[in-house]
Amino acid sequence: MATFLYTLTVPAQTTNSAPAEARYTLPAGVLSHVTLFFPPGPQAEVGVRLLHNRSQFYPSRVGQWVAWDSGAVTSRINLPMSAGDTDIVIQAKSPDANFEHVVTVKLDVEPQGVILEDLEITDAIDRVEVLLGDL
Repeated sequence: MATFLYTLTVPAQTTNSAPAEARYTLPAGVLSHVTLFFPPGPQAEVGVRLLHNRSQFYPSRVGQWVAWDSGAVTSRINLPMSAGDTDIVIQAKSPDANFEHVVTVKLDVEPQGVILEDLEITDAIDRVEVLLGDL
């Protein structure tokens, strides 16, 4: 697994319609976890969301933002990203904040094919048993 840390400075009174944003290119693989670190002080006035292919994927409900104060919010994600399609955009807003804040985003990327569904694993075991037979 590869881990990437990014920071985004969110100026005071950054609106929803013109959020602060940064674009990052990740390696191909599966984005498995997102962790947002909020500093002390914003009192949940700073909101963050992530986009892939111009579509919001975190939080999963379009138009929502994750807001917190003095802590981390971690979520399991299962977003496959193929080569040439790995740009992630981090957006943040703070329309009611009086000061700028810095949010840190941690993204965990698993190599392609590492995260398998239970059904795929069962199918693979069945195929190996058929090939090997009774040993």
